[in-house]
Amino acid sequence: MTGRAHGTGPVAEAEADADARAAGAVEVLGRDVALEAYRVRITADGAPLTGYVPEALFANPWRPGERPSHQDAYEWIAGNRGRIRAALIARARGAARIRAPFDQLFLAEEV
Repeated sequence: MTGRAHGTGPVAEAEADADARAAGAVEVLGRDVALEAYRVRITADGAPLTGYVPEALFANPWRPGERPSHQDAYEWIAGNRGRIRAALIARARGAARIRAPFDQLFLAEEV
């Protein structure tokens, strides 16, 4: 017995990452300073799709002019991952209308 718990280590982490992507996860790739948006990636129809979530969507209305914290960004993105995913897929497929405020998201290829 090695003392390691079942389901731990690099292989288990890779499998968990693959499971999360398959389940519709939204991966945050970081902040784009020039665009004032967070770059995210999803997998749609078996292919990676990169988009941007503008900081204005999760900015604190009580502190105008201040940039939201990374914590605020990650929490907002996590809480809205299903809607973000749906909006990016709809935009990639050329949907004419996307429900606000997710109509403000844009694809990397649109930049």
